[in-house]
Amino acid sequence: MEICKNKKTDKVFIYLDEADDGRALMITPLGDTIKLERDLFTEPEDIEDAESTHAEGRISTAQYEAYHTYHQR
Repeated sequence: MEICKNKKTDKVFIYLDEADDGRALMITPLGDTIKLERDLFTEPEDIEDAESTHAEGRISTAQYEAYHTYHQR
C-alpha cells in the first residue's frame, strides 16, 4: 500500500495508480476511489502493513475496506 498526504489539508489518501493526464487514482478518507490532481499531494510513501496503518488511525476504516475491495477485482 502507498499513502500520501494532501498538501493543503494534510489528510491521508491511499495512492493506487498514476494516470496519463497528471492525475492519480486515489482512495479518499471517506473511501471513495477517484482521480485527483497529482501535484496536490506529497510523494507516495510505501506502507508494508496496511492493517497496522489502519489500527494506528493513519487511514480510515472506509479507506481500508475500499483498498481491499479494489485489489479483489
